[in-house]
Amino acid sequence: MTQQQYIINRKLNVLELGQTLGNISEACASWESAASTTTTSNKP
Repeated sequence: MTQQQYIINRKLNVLELGQTLGNISEACASWESAASTTTTSNKP
């Protein structure tokens, strides 16, 4: 998977979650929170 494909897939996942929740802002916040937690937990 290329970096561009990865980015597109992440964006699609956020949009799908927004549709499920009925609120794109909540979906974005949820994904940002998950990304920052993953980044933080991977640091030594």
